Amino acid sequence: MTMEKHSTRRNFLKNSAFATVGISLLSSTILKAGNNTETNFDLSVPDLRTGFFHENYIAVSGKVYDKQNLLPKANAVLHVLSGNSSNPIASINVDDEGRYRFVCDFPKKEFGKSARLYLKLSTPESFYTTELILTEFGAHITDKHWELNQNLGDRIFPKKQSKEDFSEISFNLSI
Repeated sequence: MTMEKHSTRRNFLKNSAFATVGISLLSSTILKAGNNTETNFDLSVPDLRTGFFHENYIAVSGKVYDKQNLLPKANAVLHVLSGNSSNPIASINVDDEGRYRFVCDFPKKEFGKSARLYLKLSTPESFYTTELILTEFGAHITDKHWELNQNLGDRIFPKKQSKEDFSEISFNLSI
């Protein structure tokens, strides 16, 4: 009978220790998720993340150029699309210098494909859609993007930098 009391006490202490460690890990994760300073993002940057813990996400930024003279294009809108559809999740106005930036969850993969971010670039005069292909090793363009933006020269290729808990991608476009 005495052995059972000790066993119960040991189980109680063991379970209490597990609960304490679990609560401390959860609270530090919640604090980290709620603290936006780790990303150095301005609060005006569109945040399209849907999860609570924000563990696997990307920050996408770049410039939109005028196709004719390669000057920054100020009156363009970048639409982030829901999958391979025309339904926009968000519409982001580029600034006076053609710059844009947003944060989103890392996209889910379609069966047999790499993860893709679908975008639509529009101005009052024209529009087109493009894809940004994402892998663990980098960000890549499609042949369609190459055809529509080869005037950008070396600026056409996206650049991906992996950080501790997110990736930063620079992706330029022209219209």
